[in-house]
Amino acid sequence: MKKSTLIAGLLVASLSGCAHKAPELDGAINKDKIPVYSNSEIDPGQALAGAETSGDYGTFYAKYWDLKTSDPPEKVVEFYKKALPTAKVETNEGNTTFNWEFPGAEKGESIEITVKPGLIHISEDLRIGKHKRN
Repeated sequence: MKKSTLIAGLLVASLSGCAHKAPELDGAINKDKIPVYSNSEIDPGQALAGAETSGDYGTFYAKYWDLKTSDPPEKVVEFYKKALPTAKVETNEGNTTFNWEFPGAEKGESIEITVKPGLIHISEDLRIGKHKRN
């Protein structure tokens, strides 16, 4: 085997190991706006698909996704700080929550992302009727 072929093969193998495609958020209305951490995967054991809530601005339906990651929370938090620079950020008991009123959101609508050790919880809170119910 030629040395250049071997080097090219090793380069392709190492690059393919670095590129990890972010999982799709099935059912997300604003999936083109929601940043998804690439080194994560949908948790098949997630218990909650969505919930209806009422508040000052009306009735909303929040669709949820739980993603598992082996990366340290600090690395995931850095990703979301860069991806959502205008989000409100709160840290409580080691968990970091980003609350983002995305472009085009109606009053009270938001994307919320909570980073915990080994878990990224994403919710898309929209006015009733925008999400298709499971």
